[in-house]
Amino acid sequence: IYALGKMNLIIHGMDYEYALGNTLMEPAFAEGQLKKFDYILMNFPFSLKNWGSERAEYDLYNRYKYGIPSNSNADMAFIQHAIASLKEDGKAALIVTHGTLFRGGADKKIRQALLKEDLIEAIIGLPPNLFFTTNIPVAILILNKQKSAERKGKIQFINAQDHVEK
Repeated sequence: IYALGKMNLIIHGMDYEYALGNTLMEPAFAEGQLKKFDYILMNFPFSLKNWGSERAEYDLYNRYKYGIPSNSNADMAFIQHAIASLKEDGKAALIVTHGTLFRGGADKKIRQALLKEDLIEAIIGLPPNLFFTTNIPVAILILNKQKSAERKGKIQFINAQDHVEK
């Protein structure tokens, strides 16, 4: 996954920073505190199990302020890592499964907190079969720590299922 991601950035001529490692247990872009970015693009492993939730309570970077996700699914852990790694006016685009948007339990509480903080700017629904590793439909979750006045309290939903070409 690391090599594919790196290759994809190079092919598309994007300026990038990359590192190989365990983002949730030992973030690569941290020296005493998390490095902050203007923009984050993230395609994390979907529904990662046994990610180390038992250690999240003691996280050195205080990334789980919205709640600790269950150990059976790390999607919300990656989302909270992205939020914690953004500057005060930062934006992120994250590829997520539809389950991330609807799952109950700890994920639901975290989503409610994200809504209360008004961090979600848009959700773009994409069709199935975009990835080699899965045929499920996915979405792009757009986070914005500093929405414009006209976007405050709102989330834009875009159904792009019929407007995507491989």
